[in-house]
Amino acid sequence: MYQTILTIKTECRQEAVDITGQVNDIIGNHQIEQGLILLFVLHSTAALSTVTFAPGKDLDILESLEPDVPAGFEHLHGHFHLPHHLVSALLHQSLVLPIRDNRLLLGQTQKVNLVELNGPKDRQIAVMLFDHNGLKIPALAHSQINYE
Repeated sequence: MYQTILTIKTECRQEAVDITGQVNDIIGNHQIEQGLILLFVLHSTAALSTVTFAPGKDLDILESLEPDVPAGFEHLHGHFHLPHHLVSALLHQSLVLPIRDNRLLLGQTQKVNLVELNGPKDRQIAVMLFDHNGLKIPALAHSQINYE
C-alpha cells in the first residue's frame, strides 16, 4: 500500500477540475498493474466525481444542485456554507476506483474531477494505492467493458 496527499489549487468559486492525469501519474509512478485507488477529499466544501463536466457547463450542473435555504435557517458553519455542504454530501467525498495496466479503469466519458464549491483554495486529496499484483483472481480487461 502507498499513501500520499495530492494538492490541487482551484481558481474559481465553483468549478470542476479534471485531475485524471495527476491520478494516473501517481499510479504510473508506482507501477500498479492491477489494484484499487482510494481518493478522499479533505474538505467539507469540495467533492469528487467521475462525471465529465463540459467546459462552460459545469457551473450549470453545480448551480442546479444548490438548494433553496429557508429564511432564518441557522447552520453550524454559517448560513452561506449550507448549500456547499449539501452539494458536497450529494456528490462524493471519496472514490474507490479500479486500476488496470498502470492506469485508472474508467468508462469512455468518465474523468476524475475535484468539484470546488467554495473556492478558490488549495484543496488536498488523500490518496491510497492498493496493489493487487500476485493475487490469484482473474483481472478485468479494458476489452471486456461494454461502453454503450
